[in-house]
Amino acid sequence: MITSDAGLRPQDAYTDRDTDYEDTVDLRDYAKILHKHRWPIVAATALLTALAALMVSGMTPVYRATATLLIETQQTVPVNLDKIIGIDTKNKQYYQTQFEELKSRKLARRVVQEMGLYNHPELSQPEDRKVRNSTGATDVVTDLPDSDTKERQLVINRFIKRTRVVPVKSTNMVRISFDANDPVFAARVANKIADTYILSYLDSRVAMSEKATARLDERLTQLKVKLEQSQNQLLTYKEANGLVDIQGDNSRLSEQEIGIITSKLLDAQSEAASAKILYDEVSRTGSKGIDALLSLPSIDSNEMVRRYKIDLQETQFRLDELGNRYGSKHPKVLDAIARQNTAKSNLISQINNIVDSVEKEYLLTRQTEKSLREILDNGKKQLQKSERSSIELLHLEQEVAINRQLYDSFYTRNREVVEADKAGTVNAQITEYAEAPPTPFSPKKTLLTVLALLLSAAASITIALIRESTRKTITSTAEVESRLGAQMLGILPKISKSSGKKVPAALVPGSLDANNRAFEESIRTIRTSICLEELQRAHKIIMVTSALPAEGKSTLASHLAYSLSHVERVLLIECDLRKPSLQRAFNFQDNLGLTQILSGTEKFSRCIKQNAVGNLDVIPAGTIPDRPLDLLTSARFARLIGHMRKRYDRIIIDSAPVQAVSDALLLGQFADAVLYAVKANSTPADVAARGITRLQNSGIHVSGVVVSQVNLKKLAGYGGDMDYQGYYDYYGYSDAKVQSVPATEDTGNEAQAARV
Repeated sequence: MITSDAGLRPQDAYTDRDTDYEDTVDLRDYAKILHKHRWPIVAATALLTALAALMVSGMTPVYRATATLLIETQQTVPVNLDKIIGIDTKNKQYYQTQFEELKSRKLARRVVQEMGLYNHPELSQPEDRKVRNSTGATDVVTDLPDSDTKERQLVINRFIKRTRVVPVKSTNMVRISFDANDPVFAARVANKIADTYILSYLDSRVAMSEKATARLDERLTQLKVKLEQSQNQLLTYKEANGLVDIQGDNSRLSEQEIGIITSKLLDAQSEAASAKILYDEVSRTGSKGIDALLSLPSIDSNEMVRRYKIDLQETQFRLDELGNRYGSKHPKVLDAIARQNTAKSNLISQINNIVDSVEKEYLLTRQTEKSLREILDNGKKQLQKSERSSIELLHLEQEVAINRQLYDSFYTRNREVVEADKAGTVNAQITEYAEAPPTPFSPKKTLLTVLALLLSAAASITIALIRESTRKTITSTAEVESRLGAQMLGILPKISKSSGKKVPAALVPGSLDANNRAFEESIRTIRTSICLEELQRAHKIIMVTSALPAEGKSTLASHLAYSLSHVERVLLIECDLRKPSLQRAFNFQDNLGLTQILSGTEKFSRCIKQNAVGNLDVIPAGTIPDRPLDLLTSARFARLIGHMRKRYDRIIIDSAPVQAVSDALLLGQFADAVLYAVKANSTPADVAARGITRLQNSGIHVSGVVVSQVNLKKLAGYGGDMDYQGYYDYYGYSDAKVQSVPATEDTGNEAQAARV
């Protein structure tokens, strides 16, 4: 029997042991999971590997030929055309641009055209001809440059997919590769791409030189005309306004004034914002009455308001004193009332004055802000008007200077382009031509098959581990003790339905057939655990509950009571007055029970069902009351439990779920021990732990946990669960014994064992 965790709360035990699990990894847990899911893992791995091997075996071999190209910088030419047209050949971006040029569609189209690859069997496929027949050979967008038919576009797309351009790290070299089913064809295409790139660069330089020269000549003419126009405009403006130079500080005074007005405007805006906050607060509060206005600090702090409040309090005190002495109709009382009304009127009048002053102050600040803003706007316009002449003059002078600088620059560039066009050089050279590869590049069939095997196995194992790690329910004894912090008393196998009986019939002890013999053996195991624990603490009254409904608590209570009735005088009380199940299962026709006893409508002798099953006495729930908790908290229930404690050796109480209602917390005060039922592979561990915590926080002793509805057939299919051994007859030992020993003798032996 485990007693070390009996005093722990579930959250304490869960936290401590989880910390230990995080620090240490028990490989046996992983081995159990893999053993549990071994056949699905093996089947999934074999299926995926077979599919991968089949796919790999049908792949066509692909050869990859590679040529190496060195991209050089322009350092030998005195005047560099690339620099003139804005290309920096020493910049990293220039090399990246050349790499992209090697992968461009334009270069690919030129190679395909020059090599005549539009009808090559590796690039042209039968479905392309279907596209041509359905759309027509002339299906091309003719208003775009370098337009192709859809059939040719597909060929170029496949050519680009087979081409690889990879720069060599820390060098100016780049490797050009082409994939093909024919190794000779792959080498020819790789070399052709490198040659075509160099020729394309030379062609582009010639075209750029011609375009640059024409553009510079045209631009130079335009800049000359623009320079002359700007010079004429400057001269005309000076003559028209009589200006030689506009200097001095004539506008400094206006700038100072604008700065002062701006500062005042900011202050006025701040005051207006503060006044608006106060005004909005007073407006909102004024609709609630005078008392609400008095609660505002801005009104309550007013000296006159405080004085009138004191006068009102004094008149109220005087009125109370005179009223108690003379009565309500005495002249002095009437005079005191008049004084009180006067004080109240003064207070209200003062509050209204304050409200009016707040509104006036708010309107005044807004008007001040508006006036300052108008003054500021007018000042800015005047300042702009006074500075317009100087700005216009400065603008004209700058325009003349810029136009002159542009004209000089373009004139110099034009001369440089003419000189640079005379010296043409290439920017790349082939350092290594491609050769036909002797072996295919892909597919690597053995490697792919092994990888498929490893990946499918890893995926299957990962899915199994994730499925187990995301499980939040209780499935073993170790989890009961680690995650719930409670003692494991036993398990209840899932009741087989092979006998054809309905599920409620399983609640009736003695009604199960031979297929559910393991269930009865489990009940006897739980009974033995209770008897052994009773050596340390008496368990006269035992309450059976669970965290949630449908966890098998009523089945546990009825069968445990029946098992104990073989050796003791036992009473089973159904205290789940909200959703009773025992009364319907036992088929009690009179519908009388605990509800009638506690309400006093029926005699106790009519409500108790003596010898309902064997020697077991049962008090069913009876009719469902409107307020079950009121009946359970009544003095009648306490007296009933007291009388039954003297009359019976053992009382089993079937309680409502602890997480659903609070009935179990009340009934637990009468119980010496609590059996807590947890449905296997169903109830979340945190929900079950919270239920135990609620019981323990109420001072209720939780004797242990019973895991219910365990699927033994499923466990056997997984190879058994060693954690459950000792709690159910995994080896079939009891079945053999039952066949050799008569039932009466077995009952006597069980009685003697229970007494021990």
